[in-house]
Amino acid sequence: MAIVRSDAILAFSLPLLRLLDILLAPFLWIMVHVVRGLGVIFKVDLKARHPFVTREEFEQMVNIGEESGALEEVERKMIHGIISFEETRVYEIMVPRTDMDAVSSEATVAEAMRIFQEHGHSRVPVYDESPDDIVGILYVKDTIPSLLAGNLTVPVSTIMRQALFVPESMRVVELFNTMKGRHVHMAIVVDEYGGVAGIATLEDLLEEIVGEIQDEYDKEKPTLLPDEDGSYLVQGHLSLEDLSDFLGSSFESEDAESLGGLVLSISGDFPSPGEKILYTSPGEGQVWEIEVLEVEDHRIKLLRLRPKDNGFFFPEGGE
Repeated sequence: MAIVRSDAILAFSLPLLRLLDILLAPFLWIMVHVVRGLGVIFKVDLKARHPFVTREEFEQMVNIGEESGALEEVERKMIHGIISFEETRVYEIMVPRTDMDAVSSEATVAEAMRIFQEHGHSRVPVYDESPDDIVGILYVKDTIPSLLAGNLTVPVSTIMRQALFVPESMRVVELFNTMKGRHVHMAIVVDEYGGVAGIATLEDLLEEIVGEIQDEYDKEKPTLLPDEDGSYLVQGHLSLEDLSDFLGSSFESEDAESLGGLVLSISGDFPSPGEKILYTSPGEGQVWEIEVLEVEDHRIKLLRLRPKDNGFFFPEGGE
């Protein structure tokens, strides 16, 4: 009732609260100084701050707020994103190296522009020998002077910028502060051995809070698309967590975070287009037929998911 009629209750109680604030001010001033004196006597650090509620209690209040209608789902997700932002690691939000678009340092501006146009990026990593050897970052706006001058043969190595390298174990909040301080929008993520693990962009960090961001350079590519026959076309990089939310069916794996990775862990080998496996959701026992449709550069790009009749039960993880 208090949540539904919050405006009326606030209007009624505000004058009373102001009156109490005035009446109790002298007593509060005395109590504050008494407590400070006791703190000095007993050597208690009164400046140490302790939360009034735990993180779990706060998240529970947010969930109750959504159930009661006081919070929209998008607001709840944003609040949870802010809460988890402090603990999330870079490797959890980065684009893995296998999905990373990059340009050779020997490429010309003309060749780089084809990559920008094909993939819809505003900046890409620059590599030397291979994508494991990143030497800089190329911004599309830095190619404009060469384009205006008609000099399309300029090597990208002459106009690329210095790359920011960060460890994959770094917290995203630390990376966010580093990017702000360095005025950069992209970082190269390296693993414990110094190899390139992927890239993280400022957009990736913000999406942890506000959700998917579609900018003017992005090409709309739905990660999950229902088909007329009751099946679903799914991009291989779609996370198992998001897939479970979309379909209302549990997809879990100790060895993988994406649907493509789940298929690899079940098959034990790299599948070819047309191959099918069966997966049983551990929660409700729903059986799914997963068919590999597209494979590129040792990556599973597109799959088809089809719910099967549960008259037969298959062990968890396949047949």
